[in-house]
Amino acid sequence: MAFASRAQCLVVALALPAAVLLACSIGDNDDASAADGPSAPITTAVSSETGAATDPNTTTDAPTTTPDGTTTADPSTTSTTTDAPTTDAPTDASGSDETGPICDPGAPNCLVCPGDVEPPDESEDNAVELGNISDDDDDFLAQAGVLAGATDVDWFHLHGADTFGHVSEPTLTILGGMQRSCVFLQCDEGGVALTKITCPEGTDLAITPQLRPGCCGTATFTIKDFGCPGQDESLEMWIRLDKPAIDMCSDYDFQFHF
Repeated sequence: MAFASRAQCLVVALALPAAVLLACSIGDNDDASAADGPSAPITTAVSSETGAATDPNTTTDAPTTTPDGTTTADPSTTSTTTDAPTTDAPTDASGSDETGPICDPGAPNCLVCPGDVEPPDESEDNAVELGNISDDDDDFLAQAGVLAGATDVDWFHLHGADTFGHVSEPTLTILGGMQRSCVFLQCDEGGVALTKITCPEGTDLAITPQLRPGCCGTATFTIKDFGCPGQDESLEMWIRLDKPAIDMCSDYDFQFHF
């Protein structure tokens, strides 16, 4: 047993220097290991957008693509976009782009009548021009037309020249039609303010929107009693036809003598 103990001591004595040498060898290689890489893994999180280091404990959900091709992401890290609104052209109930008639058939002044004098003549300032006429008894103008319903209005304008040896008597002769007919006067000298008129029996005094005086009736009439300053009784005259007896296409025909 004494011999065995000595043998064991010898083995231990021989093993200790080797262990010491091995430990020193490992300690001497620390710098080389550091150059090749760290002895333990070091984790650093890097942002995919900026490349800057972030806290390794912070996680960011990666965007996902849905089957319809749209991309979704965490609402806390993404912005929301809204498509610009679009406006479709208006269509009627049948899907057509047409806007339909200007007015409903049967509505007032919605008749389409052959021969009707269309706007802009349906106002005093845009009356149809008939030209010039003198107070010679053989000189006259004739005009025919149609009123398209109860609210239609037709305006005409002409000039009458007072000539030597003749008497000026504006006369509207109704040859056809059942409507109201008016004649309005304005003296060349003195204008509206100095134009005087007395309407004949069976007619009514009327004033235009431009304050021109005149007479209205439903039959032929002559304005004999009117006056202008001075000796010249030359006139500008407007003829207005309106208010037909029936709310339908209503033909008219007249002659005018000055």
